[in-house]
Amino acid sequence: MTRRKHWFRVADSILEDDWDDKTLATAVRLMAYLNTRWARNGLSAAEASEGELSVRQVSVITRTSRRDVGQKCLQRLANVTDMTIESVGEVTRFSWPKWSEFQGLRDLEAARDLPEKIPSAPAPSPAPSPAPTREEKESGKRPKKVAEATAISPPEAARQQRISRALNLCPRGCQRDQWQAFLEVNLEAIEVYAQGRGETFRAAVMAFYHQRRRRLHEAGMVAIGDVLT
Repeated sequence: MTRRKHWFRVADSILEDDWDDKTLATAVRLMAYLNTRWARNGLSAAEASEGELSVRQVSVITRTSRRDVGQKCLQRLANVTDMTIESVGEVTRFSWPKWSEFQGLRDLEAARDLPEKIPSAPAPSPAPSPAPTREEKESGKRPKKVAEATAISPPEAARQQRISRALNLCPRGCQRDQWQAFLEVNLEAIEVYAQGRGETFRAAVMAFYHQRRRRLHEAGMVAIGDVLT
């Protein structure tokens, strides 16, 4: 699955670009939305660069409650980038190919082939042992080498173990990679939810998921993808 990145690249050329503050803020928030959407939905690089924005999403990205003003903000951004936008009914379609290229996003299949953890750099060669002293030569004894300890991260190992145990709870109609992304993004919130309710972790996972589904259903968003994003 596509691994989550809690950051994205912003070109330092914005320091010199002749963008107004509103356009710059819209660009940064749109990039944050695209980065989160790419990771949570397990999209390919091409899919991450295009899609549709709801009226609410346009409002969040542009920080305005007026649809026409939000459209103008996006259009000003499109005028200074290679992004294209089109208003179709209640949604705004966009395409920003250079965004995923600049972010260096990998397609889903390529991401699946990556190792789960980035290999660490090889350890430096140990310093050569000092020459034996006269006493050591006479006694025939040499100082013992001290074994190097291998550092591990118990918290991260425990986190991955809890996610693995919850993978078999994947709801019907949900892709396994989407479910894993949901668990990775919301694990801490689920644990807090479990502590507050006094429930087991497994029970809290499903309760948290169904609570979110109910809230989105009330807002008119009922697709599995909406619940997992």
